[in-house]
Amino acid sequence: MSQLILFSLLVACASAAVTQVPIAKPVFPEDAHRPSRTSRIVNGFPASVGQFPHQVRMLARISSTQNSVCGASIISDTFVLTAAHCTRGFNSFELGFGSIDFNNPQYSLTSSKKLEHSGYNPTNLNNDIALIELPVRLQWTKTVSPIQLPSYSQASMTFIGRQATASGFGKTKDENTQVSNLLMYVYTRIIGNSECSALYGTDIVRAFTLCTRGWG
Repeated sequence: MSQLILFSLLVACASAAVTQVPIAKPVFPEDAHRPSRTSRIVNGFPASVGQFPHQVRMLARISSTQNSVCGASIISDTFVLTAAHCTRGFNSFELGFGSIDFNNPQYSLTSSKKLEHSGYNPTNLNNDIALIELPVRLQWTKTVSPIQLPSYSQASMTFIGRQATASGFGKTKDENTQVSNLLMYVYTRIIGNSECSALYGTDIVRAFTLCTRGWG
């Protein structure tokens, strides 16, 4: 049975090499609607150098000994986009750019400036989105460049049935804290919100929610 994904910033493959790093884990709202859930990770492929130049490895820190790992995307030379559950409660963010190796970013910056969506709800993950402002402007290279955002004319499009690609240094299993050393990616299929809300409910799936599931 194909797996369904509400939000995906961290994606990995079960066969990948792993690094033991704590994950910034939200309270997943689907747990309130189903007695159990299987792994959200369905296959995956190792990325090649420069394939996802927008990808950012983010270490969110509370102190020098307490940190969690998340993913982010470059959207401009001064901002990266991430999930609000990755910034809530953290005060410093170490950002790694330009590499498919978790432990060896080509370029690193540290920022303490975050902007969480004012409507973020940690219970149902509505508006689970945040910005990190960079201390200096990024310089574009073949391995560091922004992701293309939808145009204004595409704002009302649903993209149902289209292929989506998720990438990240993600967990290899739901039940542990291991993340991949290598940048991984997976293909998913965008589905309609009526199909999605049948599983997760209308409190979780809103008009602005994008749902995907595996092919098959």
